[in-house]
Amino acid sequence: MNSMTKYTPPTGQEPPATDADVLAAFFEAVMQAAGDSLQKLTGKRSQRLGSPALAMAVEAGLSPQMAYTVADTARYTGIDKQTFYKEHDAGRIEWIVPKGSEKGARISVYEVDRWMEENVA
Repeated sequence: MNSMTKYTPPTGQEPPATDADVLAAFFEAVMQAAGDSLQKLTGKRSQRLGSPALAMAVEAGLSPQMAYTVADTARYTGIDKQTFYKEHDAGRIEWIVPKGSEKGARISVYEVDRWMEENVA
């Protein structure tokens, strides 16, 4: 087929309007398939991770870790980070700060699990 030959669709099919329409349809199909696969994967992963907080973090798109920043913890739990600061100040949730630093607090996923069991209905 040379560049001057007109495309003729198979019988019963309409030709795509433009190359952009073809690409849009292709990417839509790819994204749907990826979404279906991700849903299956995260469902299986949640059962294997052992920690509900870790499963939530992974499902929120974070890489698996033992502890996350206060901001990341707020992101994956959906709880405002100021709530975590208040809970820490009240002694209800513990976190670690890297040695020699005043910032960069990390909350263990197991601490989040414990705190949620005790404080979130």
